[in-house]
Amino acid sequence: MTTHRRRFLRLCGVAGISAIAGCSDSSTDDEMSTSDQSLNTTQEQSTPTQTAEPGPEVPEPRFIVAADGSGDYELLQEAYDVAQDGDVIQVKDGKYDVTLNTGDLDLNKSVDFVGSSREASTITVEGDGSDNEISIGGNAFDVWNLTIEPANSNDFLYVDDEYQVNYSNYNISTRGWANFDRASGKVSAYQSIFDAQPIDINSTSNTTTDLAETPLTIGALEATDCTFNIPINITGPGTSNVMIEESTFHDYLEINRDTGGRISNSTLQGLRVENTQAVRVTVSESELLPDANGNSMTFFETGAASTATYAGPQFRFCTFRGMIDGYGGDEASTGSYDGPVDRVASRIEGCTFDGSSLDGDYIIDGYGANHFTGNVFLETDIRIDNSDVSMYDEQAALGNYYSSFDVTDDNGDNISDLPRSIPGDGEVTDQYPLVEPDPSDYSIPEETEPEHW
Repeated sequence: MTTHRRRFLRLCGVAGISAIAGCSDSSTDDEMSTSDQSLNTTQEQSTPTQTAEPGPEVPEPRFIVAADGSGDYELLQEAYDVAQDGDVIQVKDGKYDVTLNTGDLDLNKSVDFVGSSREASTITVEGDGSDNEISIGGNAFDVWNLTIEPANSNDFLYVDDEYQVNYSNYNISTRGWANFDRASGKVSAYQSIFDAQPIDINSTSNTTTDLAETPLTIGALEATDCTFNIPINITGPGTSNVMIEESTFHDYLEINRDTGGRISNSTLQGLRVENTQAVRVTVSESELLPDANGNSMTFFETGAASTATYAGPQFRFCTFRGMIDGYGGDEASTGSYDGPVDRVASRIEGCTFDGSSLDGDYIIDGYGANHFTGNVFLETDIRIDNSDVSMYDEQAALGNYYSSFDVTDDNGDNISDLPRSIPGDGEVTDQYPLVEPDPSDYSIPEETEPEHW
C-alpha cells in the first residue's frame, strides 16, 4: 500500500472497563451509527465511548459513485477500473457490486472505499465462481462508513497487506496469505462490527479448514472500540501483533505462539492460547466471560514448556467468570495435543476470579502461573499440582485472597497471620494471604516485563 495514503489509528486512552459502553450487548444499530463520521472532517463527531482522542479521519474522495446518477459514476466497478493506486472512492447510499479485477480477481491497486454510513452504503465483493477466492496479494482496500460483504455465501478474501476497517460492518471471511499454520495480513479497525459467516468447507474448494471455524484468521489485529461477533484467530509472529482496546468479543479470540502485544479494557467470550510458553500478550482491566464450554480461557500446548525458556501471557486487574482449562478441551482428538500445560501464564496479578456460576470447586485446577499476586478468589478456589508456582510476592509481602480460607489478622495489617497451604500435589503455600477481597485495598507491584520476553 502506498505510504502517502496510509493513515494510522490514533488509539484511545484506557479508562477502565466501564468505558466499553459503545461495544456492549445493548448497543443497537442506531447507537452504533452515531459513531459514523461524515466526509466533513472539520465537524466534531460524538462517539459512543466519548474517547479522549478523535478517531481516524475519513479521507477526501476523488471519485463519487451514486446509483441515482448524481455522482461521477453509477457503477462502483466503473470507478474502480479508472482509479489509480491510492485513490479514494466515495460510495453514496445504495448497494454496489465490485469484482475488483475482472478475470483472476487479484486486486491490482490500493484504494479507499468511503460510504455515507454503515447502514446506507453496502459493497458486495464478487468471487470468481470456481474456488470463491478473492486474492488481495500485496495490495489492499480500506473501508470507511459502509458495510462490506461477499456476493456469494462462500466467497472469501486472501490478504497479504495491512488494511483498515473504520466505522463499518465487515462481513466477509478473510484469511491472511501464508502457509498452513501461519497467516500474514493485518487488520486495523476503529468502531467497526465484524460478523462474517464461516465458510462451508464441504462446498468450497481451495480453502482451509480454519475459515470454516474462524472466519477471520489473520497475522495481526489492531482494534479500538470494536465488536466481534465471530471467532478470531491471530497467528502471525511478532512482538506487537495484538493491540486491542475497549472492544467486545462475543465468540472466542485465539492467539498463537510468538504473538505479542496488549489487550485492555475489553470483554472476551473465551480466550484461547496455543503454545502458552511463546505467547507474549498482556491482558489488563478486561473481563473474561465463559465460552460455550464454560471456560474463560483454554490453553493448548504444542510442545513441552521449559522454565528456562518460558514467557507466557500475563494478566493484570482482570475479572474471570469461567474456568481456566489447561488440558486443551476437545483438541486432544486432533493429533496436535501433547497433554496439559504446566503453567497457564507468566504472571496473574490483581485479578478477581468469580466462581458464583461455576459447577466445580476450582476455577484453576492442576496448574498455575509463574507468579500469583494480589488476586481474589470468590466462591471458588485454586488447586495446583506443579511446584514451580509462586503464590505470593516476597518483597511486597503480598499474597492472594481466598473466600474458602479463614484468616486471622491480630495485628490489623490486612495480611493473614498464618500462611495457607494451596490444594493440590504441588505443595505450594501462600505465605501472605489477603484479608480483604478487594485488590484495590493493596499495593499491587508495578507491571514488569517477564524475564524472557
